[in-house]
Amino acid sequence: MIKKILFILILILINFLIIVIANEEFKNRYLFEKYEYNLEELIKKNDLLKQEQLWGYCFDSNNQIKELAKNLTTIRDIQDWILNFPYDYDQLKNLSTRCQNATTTLAKGKGICSDKSILLCSIFYEKNISCYSVCGTYNGNHCISLIFYNNSWRPILTTGFIDENSINNFMNSLTLIESKTERYFKI
Repeated sequence: MIKKILFILILILINFLIIVIANEEFKNRYLFEKYEYNLEELIKKNDLLKQEQLWGYCFDSNNQIKELAKNLTTIRDIQDWILNFPYDYDQLKNLSTRCQNATTTLAKGKGICSDKSILLCSIFYEKNISCYSVCGTYNGNHCISLIFYNNSWRPILTTGFIDENSINNFMNSLTLIESKTERYFKI
């Protein structure tokens, strides 16, 4: 009888630990609630130069993106949706220096981090929220998004690659900050 009680207590403890760990991981994905940045300081700190934005067309939209913007009502909803949007591992084999339109990424049903960042910004644009796609080289090349929320620029993840332990290092390794109308690039 004591063995059964002990076994049940161990199962309860294991379930409790699983829930605690899952909740901690869940909390850490919403970096926009904890971190804020000054866009001008990021541009200056990373030695980025303003260039003519020739790729603003990548931040396009269609009825499907407008519908997503309408149905995803909170920033958490949007971030959860993009984190669950499939990653295109095949595209890693054929990387291009050209951007992929948001509508193309959505039609394909998958994209790499830069594609997901552009798609994410297109959704935020439909909600009249300013957004930039930002790319950095901390621990490899990666892209996330920055949105203007609560009077500050805040990070929105596109994959689980950047976390709370590495966000500041990532933001200090930026090589590109771009929106529909602006582009800052490290030459």
